[in-house]
Amino acid sequence: MLKSIEQATEDMRRNMDSMEEKSAQLHIANRETSESNRLKTQFLANMSHEVRTPLNAILGYTQLLQKDKLDNQQRLYINTIEQSTNSLLAIIGDILDFSKIEAGKLSLEHSEVNIRELIDDVYQILSANLLTHKKSVDLIPEVAKEVPEWLIGDAIRIRQILTNLIGNAIKFTHNGFVRTKVTLEQQRNGQPTLLIQVIDSGIGIPENKLNSLFKAFSQVNTSTTRQFGGTGLGLVITKKLVEQMGGEIEVNSESGVGSNFRFRINLQNSNREDQPQEAIHKNILIFEPSKGYRHYLESYLTSIQINPIFCTTLEHLIRRLNSRQDEEEIDAVLLSVSGEDKDIAQSYELAVYASESCKIPCILMTQLPGKINQHPELQRLACDVLLKPISHKQLYKSLTSLDQQPLEETINSTPNTIPFNGLKVLAVDDNQINLQLVSHWLTPNNIEVSLAHSGQAALDLCARENFDLILMDIQMPEMDGMETTKRLREHKNTTLTPIIALTAHALNSEKQEILNSGMNAYLTKPVNESKLIEVIQEWCFSHPSEIESDRSLEGIFDLEKSLSIVNDQVPIARDMFNMLADSLESEKKLINHHFKQEELKKLIQVVHRLHGASKYCGTPSLTKHAGFLESHLKELGLEEVEEVLLDFIHAIDQVLEVRNLIKWPQE
Repeated sequence: MLKSIEQATEDMRRNMDSMEEKSAQLHIANRETSESNRLKTQFLANMSHEVRTPLNAILGYTQLLQKDKLDNQQRLYINTIEQSTNSLLAIIGDILDFSKIEAGKLSLEHSEVNIRELIDDVYQILSANLLTHKKSVDLIPEVAKEVPEWLIGDAIRIRQILTNLIGNAIKFTHNGFVRTKVTLEQQRNGQPTLLIQVIDSGIGIPENKLNSLFKAFSQVNTSTTRQFGGTGLGLVITKKLVEQMGGEIEVNSESGVGSNFRFRINLQNSNREDQPQEAIHKNILIFEPSKGYRHYLESYLTSIQINPIFCTTLEHLIRRLNSRQDEEEIDAVLLSVSGEDKDIAQSYELAVYASESCKIPCILMTQLPGKINQHPELQRLACDVLLKPISHKQLYKSLTSLDQQPLEETINSTPNTIPFNGLKVLAVDDNQINLQLVSHWLTPNNIEVSLAHSGQAALDLCARENFDLILMDIQMPEMDGMETTKRLREHKNTTLTPIIALTAHALNSEKQEILNSGMNAYLTKPVNESKLIEVIQEWCFSHPSEIESDRSLEGIFDLEKSLSIVNDQVPIARDMFNMLADSLESEKKLINHHFKQEELKKLIQVVHRLHGASKYCGTPSLTKHAGFLESHLKELGLEEVEEVLLDFIHAIDQVLEVRNLIKWPQE
């Protein structure tokens, strides 16, 4: 028995040692996991910054181009660039949320969604990006009539799902079609379930590879990865998003025949009433060789009371024009144009014949807008150029504008109700393109713009010149924007100069850190011109928000009194206030220390010092409460002083809070 007990004791000791060892290993692994999560968060933040910075320039220059006089084709290009950039920004937001998706903590937004327009937008963007002259693919969106126009759901997540599935279908299809079918599967308790199918005639997927489709970082084979690119994360995220919406996704595919990805999502009914488009009673002659696309156009055109007359060849179309009866008026020709040079030449001849000989307007439809752009004479003959697959909204707009006289497009410009003459703004950024963009935005508004390529350059410029406002980038080499701001706040020329962050950082914790560094506000890149002008107006001139600021200053700071004390000399008044404000934090700590230590004489000295200084700085509330506290301490000592002391501390905090709201007059 003794031997058994000793053996059991030895076994327990060994088990305890083993458990301690495993516990230590688990502790180390836990620390490594925490560090890994921290590094991943930091990586996502840096990646967001690096991607948003060039996107800021892309969107900015796109908006500048939109102000120019553009023909239909050029405007189509610019709008597509803008849509694509905005789509990329949404994807960046999804990447930043990827850790939430993994943890199952992704929260869905609930807003109104127009499924038809959303699918149209996705096709417009993807067709411009993925289709080439080597592909002959019909893109056909089909939304059943019973599907409500407006629903409640997460538009960005639905767009992401469709972008991934339709993008894959276009990428892996060289000939044939890509079709999206949306049907209303069921409706229970105000929650409709949509069945969405993305069907293609592409290369297909072998049956033994279907199970690996929804696994992270996996694709069908390595040659596919080299040829088509991709990370293998798209379908994983898509599956999790669909499941988050209470649905499921499945796929049928046959190698060499095509694929059918279908998924169901649960949405909610919207209170917004559907607004059916008014009927257009017209006869439209249409040249469209594709049978599938003819069916798509016919279904929509007949729903708005248009009589479509289809022709499958150009010869057929010409004969139809020549043989039209007098009572049958053709209101327009809808002409499908391929990317072949021969077809473009024939289309040009037909457009000339229709517009000049027959006096019938012509609308072009194309999947390759670049080809038409190479033939400006064809563009001039067309009333409009529509990108396939034709958006119902854009087609309706083109058809309703046929009866209107062509109007010269006006150049969009930002209304400038406040003169900016004489305003000096400093832009700080290590990216030359971003600096040029800010200059292009502000210079036409009569704003004098100075550029600094680093934090040190900004400090040097501010030491020599006074600026009305500073635009500050955050991530810069050697000295970042927050460190630069802290140093600028120490300089008398820039203590109160409004500093606005133009940052690509998107995490809330970083935004709070930006404000804590001394900046007045921040704009997240990409920034648009109108928002930038609005911020400059807000911080440099009278603005509705300034009225609110004046109310916030009421009783805490009196600008007129501050200036009257020094005969309206702004620099002196500002310096005196800054000296007081700079000392308040340290003085507050001294007051709390002396109060806790019951050092009455020292406490009276500090309060008396602040009481005297506040009288010359236009701070009526601080002066009043300093007087109350000083009198109480001298007459009653520390007895029942807590409430009076708290009121004084609160008055100090108020001055510190409104410091950045004070708008000193221009010198």
